[in-house]
Order: sequence, then structure tokens, then C-alpha cells
Amino acid sequence: VNALKSSLENIAYSTRLSSLDFWCDWGSSSEYMSLLVDSCTSIQYEDFILATGHTVWARDIVEELFCRRGLSVEDHIKTDKTEIKKYTDYWTASNEKFKRATGLSPTISGLMVFEDVFAKI
Repeated sequence: VNALKSSLENIAYSTRLSSLDFWCDWGSSSEYMSLLVDSCTSIQYEDFILATGHTVWARDIVEELFCRRGLSVEDHIKTDKTEIKKYTDYWTASNEKFKRATGLSPTISGLMVFEDVFAKI
């Protein structure tokens, strides 16, 4: 998000990161906390996973954020290594147990989280 903000402020801005090539499940921590508060009376002493259940390739999210503002991520973010995007469901987080126990499930996507953060900086 900071690289995007800096790129919009200065078209010549560039930064280097280790990698943008990894699977992730980003969600809203404030939504997760609200779900926990709302469900604390219906669940007892169990382990749960809270996740959106939508695993995404980090580079795809970054490219989308830049593209929405008419920028190319390649012009502003250089990476030390590039990985080939190989999907595996091993990296998919499931919140089904939590949903079955509470009837609740996260609805805020990672892209929505980043847009919200971007709007606040």
C-alpha cells in the first residue's frame, strides 16, 4: 500500500521487495474480532480458523491495486525473485468449522482491506 501511495505521488518512485509471489488469505482483523465477540457465547474451548477462505496470489492483488489507478506494478516494484504461480489447495484456509458452530463467516476480502487502508493514508 505504501509503494502504491508513493508511486501515485511520484511517478518515478521505485522500490525493491524480496517477493510478491506467495499464496495468502487476507481478511479484515476488525471483522474477525467482531465475529469472535458475536460468537463468544456460542463456542467453548475449541480451536477455530478465521479466514476468508479465498486464497489469492499476492502479486495478483498488488497488480489489481496498481491497475485500478492506471499504474503498472512493474514500473514501481522490483522483486529479487519471481516464482511460478502453482495453485495447491494446501494453502487454502477453511473456516467451515467456525461457520458450522456459529453460523458466521467473514465477508471482507483482502482487496477490500487494502482499498480501505489505501483510502486512510
